[in-house]
This record gives sequence, C-alpha cells and structure tokens, in this order.
Amino acid sequence: MALAAIAAASIAKSDPWRTGIWAMRLGLINFVLPFLFVLNPTLILIGTPLHIVHDVTTACFAVWLLAAGLEGWLYGAGAIGWLSRTLLVVGAFGLLAPGLYTDLVGLGMLAIVYIGNRFWRRRLAA
Repeated sequence: MALAAIAAASIAKSDPWRTGIWAMRLGLINFVLPFLFVLNPTLILIGTPLHIVHDVTTACFAVWLLAAGLEGWLYGAGAIGWLSRTLLVVGAFGLLAPGLYTDLVGLGMLAIVYIGNRFWRRRLAA
C-alpha cells in the first residue's frame, strides 16, 4: 500500500507523506481485519447461524463507523466534528471487540452521535 501511495503521489505531483497518511486512513480496516478473523471465527462462518449473523452484522456496523469517524461524514448526519468522529472510532472498536456489552457501547456511541448532531443542527438552524 505504501508503494502505491508514493507512486500515486508522484503522478498527482502531491506530497508523498500526506498521500501516504490518507492511504493509511482509508485502508485502516485492512490492517485490523485479519486480527478480527482470529479473535472471532464466526466472521469466517464458523459457528451457529445466530452467532454468525450477529457478528457479521456488528462487524459491518464497525467498518461503517470506522470509515465515518476517519472521514468525518456520517450518512444521515452530514459533516461531523472531531468529538463525533472520536466517539464513532471508539464505538467502532467497541463493535469490533467480541461481546454483547462492547456491542452495546458501540451502538450507544452511534446513537449519541446521531442524536447530538440532530440536536446541534436544529439548534443552529433556530
């Protein structure tokens, strides 16, 4: 990935370090995903159907929250600030960790960000 980012930076005539950092942010889940397969074998469809559906669903939500937190844009809320981004990244790692309580923490972070942004935007519009 680093060589591709450097090659892209030279083609685009941009700063290779900045391009490399952006590439790392976009590909962060690719670094985490192999560890998830080891920690949670239901992600490779080993286990009961209920556990597989639960874990695959929470992993998809975690990828979505991680992408939204790193990029600063959440579907339905629009552009989000640094506090919301931090909460989404923490929530994403909560969803990635196996366990019901960590899943609830991750979904709670998502709810806090959505409710907080909706309240904040309504308050600014008034």
